[in-house]
Amino acid sequence: MTAKKPKLRPSPQLNLILDRQTQPCASRHLILTKSRVVTTDVFDRYWRFAAERQKAFFRKAAGTQPPWTSDPIRPRYRFTNAYRAADRVSQFLIRRVQAEGPQDARSLFFRTILFKLFNRTETWILLESKCGLPSPESYAYSSYEGALSEAMASGRRIYSAAYIMPSGRVAGQRKHEAHLKLVETMMKEDLPTRLAESESMQKAFDLLRGYPMIGDFWLTKSPACRDARASSRNIVLTSCRIDYWFPPKGG
Repeated sequence: MTAKKPKLRPSPQLNLILDRQTQPCASRHLILTKSRVVTTDVFDRYWRFAAERQKAFFRKAAGTQPPWTSDPIRPRYRFTNAYRAADRVSQFLIRRVQAEGPQDARSLFFRTILFKLFNRTETWILLESKCGLPSPESYAYSSYEGALSEAMASGRRIYSAAYIMPSGRVAGQRKHEAHLKLVETMMKEDLPTRLAESESMQKAFDLLRGYPMIGDFWLTKSPACRDARASSRNIVLTSCRIDYWFPPKGG
């Protein structure tokens, strides 16, 4: 006898948004590429919500004292940033992982992919302290694996809780070991060069998607593709949101 699935209840944030009495918006027709889309009140509410969230971000960044919005809902709960690049971990990736160290495409790719597989600032700081600045030239599997295993043995977490990375299901191999081997394989197969030579974002996406333990969700959350018309320093992710992979010089 199968157990009954628990009923999902709307979050308090969603209830508050839906309970607010606002004048319904008239339906409008939008042209997105070649598709005609009929919008609804929910569509307009979503974009008003996102716009106000971003305004609050700008007010906070400018040093304005709270509250950063007159909306009664937003101060009561935590909401994600409108742009992924604005969150704390992405800023660490852009300002430290990517900006510090050699800026050639191979080195930038190595540091970026290594960081995003774990997606935890503490893990990056640990590897820096134990192994020096991570680079493809100085990388040694035994050193990296030893530092991570030691941290796990002491009860430290090495992965972010934001999403769960697959383990690879290799018998006798722990997840972090499989991920280090994955990075090794990408570098041995010269993935940075192949990405840089990609003629389209789709081609770059397909190259990364072809590796084990790399899924669609992770690729839409991580800086992973290159605009072939830009220089190798302007690798970007284009999915539902934009996140800079290779930040502009001095940025």
